[in-house]
Amino acid sequence: MEFFRGISFVSIIGYFIVFLIYHYKLKQFKNELSISLINIWGMLLVGGELFRMFFNMVSYEKMGNNQFIQPLFQFVFVIIGCFVMGFVIQDKLIQKVSLAMTFLFLLLAGTNSDVKVADFHGNDVKINAITVFTTVILSVGMILMGFYLKKRKGEK
Repeated sequence: MEFFRGISFVSIIGYFIVFLIYHYKLKQFKNELSISLINIWGMLLVGGELFRMFFNMVSYEKMGNNQFIQPLFQFVFVIIGCFVMGFVIQDKLIQKVSLAMTFLFLLLAGTNSDVKVADFHGNDVKINAITVFTTVILSVGMILMGFYLKKRKGEK
């Protein structure tokens, strides 16, 4: 049984090696569309395996399913969209911010922290930090990205 646990690490290393080989070859041809597509597939394959491994290590017993799964799906769909947009329009800032947001999400998921939002007659009202983070990403983050892309379009 221990053998099968190591297969996930081998698959990540294999995906990453194949990604690097193809990325290097495509960079030599200077085909920007192909580089964008290989970046998207690399992010989906390597990132998907890393997400799967991380969530296998995290204990969800403390969190309710509804409290964790809904923000997880909201975040994953938004962050994949941000990565894809960053790769397609080849904007390094969007790619770096998306990567930073992913690491921050994983940190919050790993710590399972709560944020106090109110005090009602001596009782603390708390919300999971992942829910707050996802809400901020979906609202403020998308508005800021819209302003950034509008400004970027005006620069060209």
